Amino acid sequence: MTDLPPLVVQAAPAFRTRHANPYNATLYEHLAARDVRVEELSVSRLALHPPDVVHVHWPELTFLSGRRWWRTLWRMGTFGAALSVARLRRGTRLVWTVHNLHPHEASTSRLQSRLFWWLWPRMVDGVLTLTTSALDAVRAEHPSLRRVPAAVTPHGDYRAELGRGITRQDARAALGIEPGARLLLFVGQVREYKNVPALVESFSRLPGPDDRLVIAGQAKDAGVRAAVTALAAEDPRVRLELDFQEPARLSAWLAAADVVVLPYSDVLNSGTALLALSADRPVIVPAVGAMPELRETVGPEWVHTYEGPLDDALRDGLAWAVHETRSPTSDLSAYSWPQIAELTEEAMRRLVEPSATGSGASPRAAFLSSTDD
Repeated sequence: MTDLPPLVVQAAPAFRTRHANPYNATLYEHLAARDVRVEELSVSRLALHPPDVVHVHWPELTFLSGRRWWRTLWRMGTFGAALSVARLRRGTRLVWTVHNLHPHEASTSRLQSRLFWWLWPRMVDGVLTLTTSALDAVRAEHPSLRRVPAAVTPHGDYRAELGRGITRQDARAALGIEPGARLLLFVGQVREYKNVPALVESFSRLPGPDDRLVIAGQAKDAGVRAAVTALAAEDPRVRLELDFQEPARLSAWLAAADVVVLPYSDVLNSGTALLALSADRPVIVPAVGAMPELRETVGPEWVHTYEGPLDDALRDGLAWAVHETRSPTSDLSAYSWPQIAELTEEAMRRLVEPSATGSGASPRAAFLSSTDD
């Protein structure tokens, strides 16, 4: 595609969320390496300097804020007007990468939310999902998207973000974890849908005196934080670090762990599961959303999926994590960022100009298609 003009993308978010989650910035850095011009989305820039593509990841975070309906109406109205201008001037296309089927926390009134989620899918020109199973789920949730071109562009790994020089022994010494302990680790933001109180309760019923559970992640919700803190106080084997984990600290926890457990009650995709695998740590996840697909791709020796009670999942999963034979590193070749950037660019180009990629396009290109099924 080197003979094609540079693709211009405005994204929400692009680079500004790097500190909280490097996913977006990493994606766009790899797109920039392919001569794609990426900028943060702004209404004025969209109208005055229209891009080829507007790429939105979490529209609820961009447009829905609080319970003031007029603010949502203003944001959607100004964005819609600017997008209409951009479409007339340059043929700009709106692409949505769908990370979740539903917002994880309700921040607006029910009426506000229903109106927004009725309108938003009808504005979208193309859909990207991180897995094939997610695409099926998204089309089932939003039937209007069945007529919209779609492509699968996986979530990339986090290997470049992790400090991989620390050994398990040194990490445990630095963190105060006994060398012989069997350490289960939860990492990531502690939010209601992630089921952390249930995780602490289930772990407390494990009888092993050498078993340890660490919850390492920011808990912004006061109710969830209080529930986790109260439950952890009843079991001295549970350790809490309910604040943002700096990269070095996060890398140390991952190096120290025997297994990462993510007992989400509702999940479509999980960047945290890929984070754990990027640190070569096996993961225990429910058999929902894209988790069975992750298991199939990376291998059952690295991804343990479960159905049924969490107590059984922890008991069986911990034994699996400790005794399963696996290679020193997980095979994450399917989640290579250069490959994902190529797929993303090809998908966007096919949407902007279907004939732009021509017959010479990569045979594994993300071919955009729609379905009326």
